Amino acid sequence: YVQEAVERALPSSSSSSSPNRHIFWAWEMSNDRIVAMARAAHVAGLAYLDETSKLSFHPTYGAWFSLRALVVLDIPGLGGSPPPTPSSSLLLLSGESLELGIAFERALAVSSFDLKELRGDRDTNDVDGDADSDSRLPDDSWHEWVALRDVAQIGKSYRFDNDQIRYHYTKQKSLLCDLVARLQQS
Repeated sequence: YVQEAVERALPSSSSSSSPNRHIFWAWEMSNDRIVAMARAAHVAGLAYLDETSKLSFHPTYGAWFSLRALVVLDIPGLGGSPPPTPSSSLLLLSGESLELGIAFERALAVSSFDLKELRGDRDTNDVDGDADSDSRLPDDSWHEWVALRDVAQIGKSYRFDNDQIRYHYTKQKSLLCDLVARLQQS
């Protein structure tokens, strides 16, 4: 859906009057296609990238928005100064930066075993002394990542609904099937 919507919003690349364009998708992971979307949003002035939590905060939506694509057009720049980047002092309340750091460390701690495995850092013979331990994240560990987003008050009214959050963090296709069935019944 996102890919179709973005491509529809852009002029056709086949037209001779259209500028060359390059679309980088957040889900692309090859070395020549990967883009630090949060950093790009920060540099473009779209959002503030909090270095402690690694979250982007939009002035309206807070942490409750998604970065799916970066579109680069081959056109002359506008000149002048780059857009101002939103400031943490305008977006985060007193004490939220410290709370974000604590919440990030907590979320990282429940995910660290799985992250080591994904990176290939984990020795398969060393499972913290428990040979029968499951290498997957506990079913509810994603709640810590949601709790991290919930720290900041900005954008709270735009918080994703619980079904969207659950799908975002678990990628359970059965959840999507259940939601579609629910919609069809209503």
